[in-house]
Amino acid sequence: MDKIYCTPSDINAMIIDLIRQIQTGMRFSRDTVKFTKVVGIRNGGIHISQPIARALVLPHEEVHISYRDGQDRREKPIIKNINFTNVGRVLLVDDLIDSSVTRETFKTHFGPFEGMAVLFWNEKTQPPPDYYARTKPDAWIVFPWEV
Repeated sequence: MDKIYCTPSDINAMIIDLIRQIQTGMRFSRDTVKFTKVVGIRNGGIHISQPIARALVLPHEEVHISYRDGQDRREKPIIKNINFTNVGRVLLVDDLIDSSVTRETFKTHFGPFEGMAVLFWNEKTQPPPDYYARTKPDAWIVFPWEV
């Protein structure tokens, strides 16, 4: 599989785009939602969720849900609740949506959330996230925090 390497500058530009979308409710003609907290999916999602939470002046929490062991896919997820309480209007943030299993696992283990933001969205995965910066190419994306 081909690999695409994202630079820190790429990530910063995408985060700024996500913040703009969230503040204006631009994606899918959605009304602006008043979130009460930002929750990052550890590991990749917290690199995006922390700056979003700071920009929106919202509390930040995190959970660990992983179906990956390096590039290998696991059958069952590793799930850890890291000081998370699902109260309020949660904006869930991850680095990408490829198959949607992380999103569904979050709902199953922690309950519903109000919106989701990701850097990359695989268009084959439905429904789309509420906010995304780019569609995911058919390649393995390597983020700066993975190098």
